[in-house]
Amino acid sequence: LDHAILVAVPPLQRHSCRVLELRRAETSLAAMKQYDDAKNVRRMLDKIEGPARRKYDAMMAARFDVAHEKLRLKHKEQQARQHEHIGTIKWSSKRRAEKHASIQRQKCANLDLDMRQANAFDSCKSPELVVHPSARHQRRRGFDATASQLNGRKLLDSIRGKRT
Repeated sequence: LDHAILVAVPPLQRHSCRVLELRRAETSLAAMKQYDDAKNVRRMLDKIEGPARRKYDAMMAARFDVAHEKLRLKHKEQQARQHEHIGTIKWSSKRRAEKHASIQRQKCANLDLDMRQANAFDSCKSPELVVHPSARHQRRRGFDATASQLNGRKLLDSIRGKRT
């Protein structure tokens, strides 16, 4: 904004009819070679133009101050919105991470329970010393891929960070 103010051409000051009339009189007196009268008119012009010029400069400074204040308020609002947006992102990511961690903890607890249960059932089996064991001791086809004992491997993989 400061650069825009420096580069911008300020609007021309509008002079009163009296000032314009005195300027015309001064130039015409100078053209008629009446320099003393022209000098007196110039003094009158300086007395009138000085306060008018100061008033105009003060008005322009006030305009620039208003523009600065608007820009400052706009910047402050943008910062507040940005801070709020960052907070929203931070809390949503924190909630997402907590939910994921909770799911992983429950998954590990379930796998641990399944593995303990399978080991408990296996430890309760009595060994059969026969040539053809019964169905109780034989494992079905696909047992290694679907058994709850496999969950021990899954638990270890999840602890190590591998996706299952």
